[in-house]
Amino acid sequence: MWSQREPITLFGAWFSDVGWPDVSRTFSTFASRLSDCQSFDIELVAAGAHGDLAYLVACEHTTASVEQTQRTYTLRVTRIYRREDGVWKVVHRHGDEIAAPSAVR
Repeated sequence: MWSQREPITLFGAWFSDVGWPDVSRTFSTFASRLSDCQSFDIELVAAGAHGDLAYLVACEHTTASVEQTQRTYTLRVTRIYRREDGVWKVVHRHGDEIAAPSAVR
């Protein structure tokens, strides 16, 4: 899903990094802290594509254990995609936690 061709950026609600080696390490670190996903839903806000670039703006609604504490949270996210060899790959993700989905509009 993620490109490994630079530039790659991750600006997260909990972690941020630049470059595939660091972003990959961040994913591994976060994966060790997240478990028992009970639900995940994407609320699409906007999306578009032009040429070899595309974007998605959404709210991600999740119920999961974060560091062994079950919680429900919503992240407001923006993803940028780049077409590489005919396949869309994520090259940037920015997410921040919001209190309620109504805060998006």
